[in-house]
Amino acid sequence: TAAEQAVDRARRDAAAAVAAQSAGESELGSALAAAQAESQSLAAGLAQAQAATSSAETRATAAEEALQEAQAATSAAETRATGAEEALQEAQAATSAAETRATGAEEALQEARAATSAAETRA
Repeated sequence: TAAEQAVDRARRDAAAAVAAQSAGESELGSALAAAQAESQSLAAGLAQAQAATSSAETRATAAEEALQEAQAATSAAETRATGAEEALQEAQAATSAAETRATGAEEALQEARAATSAAETRA
C-alpha cells in the first residue's frame, strides 16, 4: 500500500541520514586528528626555534665577553708599551747625559795633559 511504501521510504531516508551523519562524524574526527597533529608539529617547531634562539644568544654573549677581554688586554698592552717607551726615552736621555759628561771629561783630560806638557817644557 501507499502508506507502507511511505513508511519504507521514510525508513530508507532515516537510514541514509544516519549513514550521512556517521560519515560526517568520521570526517570530522579525521579533520580534528589532523589539526591536532599539525598543532603538535607547530609546537615542536616552536620549541626548536626557541632552543636555537637561546643557543645563539648564549654564543653572542660569550663572543661579547671575549671581545671585552680582548679590549682589556689590548689596553693593558698599550699601557705597558707606553711605559716601555717612556723608560727607553729616559735611558736615551741618561745615555746622552753620560756621553756629554764623558766628552767633558775627555776635554778636561786633554787640557790637563797639555798643561802638564807645558809645565814639563818650562821645567
